[in-house]
This record gives sequence, C-alpha cells and structure tokens, in this order.
Amino acid sequence: MLAPQTIALASLFIPMAILITYMDVRYRRIPNKLVLVTLLGGLLLNTIFGGTHGFLASLGGFALAFGVMLFFHAFGTMGAGDVKRCGAIGAVSGISLVFPT
Repeated sequence: MLAPQTIALASLFIPMAILITYMDVRYRRIPNKLVLVTLLGGLLLNTIFGGTHGFLASLGGFALAFGVMLFFHAFGTMGAGDVKRCGAIGAVSGISLVFPT
C-alpha cells in the first residue's frame, strides 16, 4: 500500500508535470506560475509530512537540482525554464532523489 506522503506528492506532481510538459512542447516556454506552484507545493507537502527534516530535504533538493542545471545553463546546453523546472522537481522529490530523478 502506498504511503499518504507518496499519494499527496504524486497528486501534486503528476498533473503539474503533464501541464508543464504540454506548455514546453507546444509553446517552448515554461510559465513561472506553474513552476512556482510546483515548488511551493513540494516545500509545503514535504514540511507537512516530514517536519523540519522534510523542509530541509526539500530545500536541499531544490538547491542541488537548481545548481546542477544552472551549471549546464552556463554552457548553453539547458534553457532557463528547464533550470527552474528541475529546481521545482528537486523540491518535490527531496535531496536524496535528485540524481535518480
């Protein structure tokens, strides 16, 4: 049986990922509002389920994913929207799942 945290994160992440993917493929732009909702939702849900540890893991996931993708952006291989999106995904998944994701 799935844990409540997994269900809550999936119910946030899956619709947002579909919407962001559609916007990226169709218009080649990722709206900041969608990325911000994903980022704040990931921080909030991880804080609710994990307390301070969940918040720090989520914040660390954001920082790590954003930093790695910013490195690629500096060399022109990644767009700025992709950098923001990966940071938000890091906030949802947490620091321990950034590289597997």
